[in-house]
Parts: sequence; C-alpha cells; structure tokens
Amino acid sequence: MDRDAVLAAFDEQVRRHPEPGTGIVVERGVATTRVIASPDGWSGVTWSDLGGTDVDAAGVDALVRVHDQAFGGDHSAMGRSILTDLGDRPGAGEAFVAYAGATPVSSGRVSFHVGTDFASLWGGGTVRAWRGRGVFRALVSHRAARAAAAGFRYLQVDASADSRPILRRLGFVEVAETTPYTLPPDLG
Repeated sequence: MDRDAVLAAFDEQVRRHPEPGTGIVVERGVATTRVIASPDGWSGVTWSDLGGTDVDAAGVDALVRVHDQAFGGDHSAMGRSILTDLGDRPGAGEAFVAYAGATPVSSGRVSFHVGTDFASLWGGGTVRAWRGRGVFRALVSHRAARAAAAGFRYLQVDASADSRPILRRLGFVEVAETTPYTLPPDLG
C-alpha cells in the first residue's frame, strides 16, 4: 500500500468534499474546507493546506474579534503578534476559533515550547452569549489534545478567576501563581 497515495485520495475524496446534509453547510476555499452544522451538530475544518506562513488574516481577525468581545478592549496588537509568530516561528504554536454557524464565539491558542515537556494555553475566551455551553471546555480539550499529539507532557495555563473552576474540573492542578504588575510610565 502506498500510504501517501491513500492519504491524498482520502484528502481529495472525503476531507475536501464532505457530504452536505440537513442543516449542514460546506464552505470550500482555496486552502480550506469547513463544515458548519446546526447549533447542535459538529462544525470544523475538515481539510486545509495552510502552513505557518500562509494562515489567513480573516482567521486571526476572527480570533481578535472574539477576544475583543470576551475580554473587552482592543486586541488587534495581539492579532499582529500572532501573525508575526506564525510567520517567524512555524510550528511554535496553533490558534483556534470555534464558530456557531458563521459567527466566531470562542478562541484560544497553544504555544509549543520546543525542547521542553511544556506547552502553554493562552487567550481562551468565549463571548458572553455562548458561555456556559461547553465551548470553552471543548476548546481547552482540543488544544490539550494537540499539545499531547505534538509530544508535550505538561500544560501551563495562566488562568483567570473565571477559567480556574472549569480547568480544575478538567483535571488541571494549580502548582504556582503569577502576579501581574504594570510598571507606571514614570518609572520606566
């Protein structure tokens, strides 16, 4: 069996061309195929030909939009930073956006600390109208699975007070605490 040929056939026949069904929309782009199901169904990217340097800015824009809504403020600088990191350090991390239909409702990132046992989860947030529905929990689980598949043994999360109870229920254990400080401009 030619493994590469079988994978190429599977990608072309199944991943790039999933079967639409009742309440399911299939969106095909040049480099991605996405399945969008009814609110109770599964949605996700079934195929992509994206590398670290050609991630679409619309995806990062959606991630930034979720952060703006979930946490308040302007997170466009974070979006620029993510695009720079993906271009400068391919494979150093991944970013995810969960959608309800065509609307981005939750997002988060995972950073891979190459040469260590640790990966870090960052920026997990869900817009208020979608909180309490398990979207954040699913996104944490997905990022944890991606880190495990990449060979990382531990996850580091700098969690907010809102996220800590959810993470504890998922099995996370607090081993340290960070204390953020802001240096006043006149002392810098």
